Amino acid sequence: MPPTESLLVKLNSELKKAEEDYIKNLSKELSDLIKLINFIISNNEEFLRSPICKVCDKLIKDNDSELHHPSGWKHNPNIVLTVCKSCHQELSKRQMVWDKRWELADQTENVRNAFLLQGISDILMLRYVKLNEASALFLSNSLCYTISTLLGADKHG
Repeated sequence: MPPTESLLVKLNSELKKAEEDYIKNLSKELSDLIKLINFIISNNEEFLRSPICKVCDKLIKDNDSELHHPSGWKHNPNIVLTVCKSCHQELSKRQMVWDKRWELADQTENVRNAFLLQGISDILMLRYVKLNEASALFLSNSLCYTISTLLGADKHG
């Protein structure tokens, strides 16, 4: 027997509310991630060095806190953020497979900027993995073209 009209009306009403809640939460999530990116780029020390891991959002105990250089200490030594040891290990592993120029100091501004964006992309990707933030995956993927362009612009120079 088909569902009654009142059931369909109730179901559609609940689905509409769920959609509105999802969009509201996704919008807040996206806004919070954009703030995180801006704090990293502007090197907001108060935020970046707070005792909350910027990847998994967990409160970090003193002995579990580490500083991470998103673009590597050779390229932007002053941009650091507090992360837990587990997230720091994962982020550092990801840096090991970056463009080989990452291993050398004295890179051009394009390459240094590409590494900063790659580090931000890795942070976002790890947030997606650990926190299931769809916006983090979206933002991480949106950086790929710019990273590639910056690295390619200096490939021979």
